[in-house]
Amino acid sequence: MVPMVQKEFQPLLDYFVHGMTISISCHKGIQDDICSTIVPMSLRVPHLLSAVLALAAAHRQSSGLAEGDCQFELMKGRSLKQLRSALTQFSPTDNDQILATTLILCMAEVISPTSAVSSWRSHLYGAATLSSQHSTSSGCSQSSTSAFLRRKFQALQAIALACGAQSYDGHILEAATGQCDAHIDDLAGYSTNLFPIFQEINNLERTQDFPDPEFACDSPPGPPHFDCTSPLEHKSHLLFDRIRALMAQRKLPESQNNGGLPWVTSHELYLLDEAYHHMALLQVSRRGSLSVPLQVIKDSRQSILACLTAITYQSGPCPGVAALPPLFVAGTLCTNQSDRDMVRGLLKALWMNYGMGNVRSCQTVLQRWWKYQDEKLSRSTLSELHSQHDEQEGAYLCDASDLAWAAVDHDILPY
Repeated sequence: MVPMVQKEFQPLLDYFVHGMTISISCHKGIQDDICSTIVPMSLRVPHLLSAVLALAAAHRQSSGLAEGDCQFELMKGRSLKQLRSALTQFSPTDNDQILATTLILCMAEVISPTSAVSSWRSHLYGAATLSSQHSTSSGCSQSSTSAFLRRKFQALQAIALACGAQSYDGHILEAATGQCDAHIDDLAGYSTNLFPIFQEINNLERTQDFPDPEFACDSPPGPPHFDCTSPLEHKSHLLFDRIRALMAQRKLPESQNNGGLPWVTSHELYLLDEAYHHMALLQVSRRGSLSVPLQVIKDSRQSILACLTAITYQSGPCPGVAALPPLFVAGTLCTNQSDRDMVRGLLKALWMNYGMGNVRSCQTVLQRWWKYQDEKLSRSTLSELHSQHDEQEGAYLCDASDLAWAAVDHDILPY
């Protein structure tokens, strides 16, 4: 296998296998799946090999292991050139190869030191088109490779839907899993039945763009909602209730039935999944319109921090690699110093163990957002400050849509 790679690039390929993949794997089995799917294919497909080397170089550079190294840009440029050439002769049988390259390039942009730029979106939209073509083409195989690549794409797409600074406009690959066989996807770190929820969260902005002045709610929501006065609020309440219903159905992993995983790994995936459910609740609140007690929102934020603090972070495959999305969302709603310090500590643990550039970008956005909120509150008059003292949670929550200001030049994907 190795002799097929130019000697000068062998260290990067080795780094991808033994260094990069541990940072995106919830357990050793996922790391093995990534390597067994991507590496053999890359040795046959030049544009994929270049993309793999670009991802390895991006991770080394973002981790500070290769400062001033231009290998990332060099290999990315080579992969894009080779990919364009391959696309001129595209056939349905090449779908997996093209999709693999597109996903790897997307990941490289997400975790690179310049992860604030939006290049990852174009790759993700391209992957969406390829996935759509595959699902509608009778000539394409349904191999384990195809299934794994589409699973990886959906994991990336889900975070873009739920957590992207801008709404996701690409083709959406529908989840194949029904409610009856929903489970925690050990590649993504959350339940498969959350994917349609993430789609609805992405659609909340469109609901807001088309208000109906003649709206009347025929079936007002019950507690913890107060009332329903707009289409956006109605949709938000329904989504909120769906998430709470899913949370009520969750079950602790059984010690004897963990799908072949160690109980500790299964338990930490369970905690991670709980954090993702609370993340979904917070995103409905931030992007939609809810009339629930502020304590409900605060409790979800605290639950995320409690779940993520209970997870072990180590420089190897573990559920902690997927903790960034809920951590980032919880961080946007942290109002006191102790919670912010907890978020910083968890971000630091992610950075030290996995070295992903988007962790640093998330930290930058949160620091900027917290400073903006603190300065905004400090400009209040003494009387206003006194009246807001017990409503500080509400002040942060109501202004949370302003986060777009803090992230105006950081279109990060907290994946």
